[in-house]
Amino acid sequence: MAGVEGVLDVHDLHVWSICSGHVALSAHVITADQTITANGGVMAEIKKRLKKFGIEHTTIQFECEACGQGRSVAQAAQV
Repeated sequence: MAGVEGVLDVHDLHVWSICSGHVALSAHVITADQTITANGGVMAEIKKRLKKFGIEHTTIQFECEACGQGRSVAQAAQV
């Protein structure tokens, strides 16, 4: 996920099995300060990559680098 263009960082990543053959994922993804619409391509690419691992049920929360928790996590990653 971190290798997708536009993704600056990923945190609060959780993966679990709902039942046999059904894997779920939730994560917070930090992107540059941009519109929600601009994140559509990022989301599509993340989902495409996760599908290769059999992960189709996802909850992904976008956070911008310049606001709130996204900023503190991105700064901590640089230290």
